Amino acid sequence: MERSATQLKTLVTILSYFPEIPGNKALQKLVYLGQMITGRTVWEYKWFHFGPYSPQLQATITQAQEMGLIQIENGQGSYVIKLNNERAKQLEIMELPKDALDLMEGIETLMKKAKDSLNDPKELELVASLAYLFNESNDIELASKELAQRKNRYKYEEIKRVQPLLVELSTSFKHLDSPNWE
Repeated sequence: MERSATQLKTLVTILSYFPEIPGNKALQKLVYLGQMITGRTVWEYKWFHFGPYSPQLQATITQAQEMGLIQIENGQGSYVIKLNNERAKQLEIMELPKDALDLMEGIETLMKKAKDSLNDPKELELVASLAYLFNESNDIELASKELAQRKNRYKYEEIKRVQPLLVELSTSFKHLDSPNWE
């Protein structure tokens, strides 16, 4: 299956789990954390203004919107992404490859372990950003300090508050070896 078709089907599958997602940032962070849990890469990520960001995922979101598979609506003070279930049914005949199926398992794990964070886009952004920097250093304290320097909008105390969630999530991260939690 062509990579963009796989990505499109994967996006639709992810969105089928949620009645709505509070905007692109939240979706970006959700997918990033799901990939961290599985160690599978459906979309490549890099650091950007709001933490981990995938231009490829953004292109898939735009493609899905242009095809009428998703709607981006102005909710209560922010945008929400909703799946157009009728249009999405046309993709049901496509099979997902193993990487995409694994990503869905990662998102299910994330839904169980970080349910409250999924409802708060700012906290989801914070956890994903900390996970991204932790992935680079494998040292939670170093990652926390780096995040406080990179993102002035988060106070160090806020970052420390989400460390236990990241510790819990990291037990599911497939590609990390013996992290430094001191």
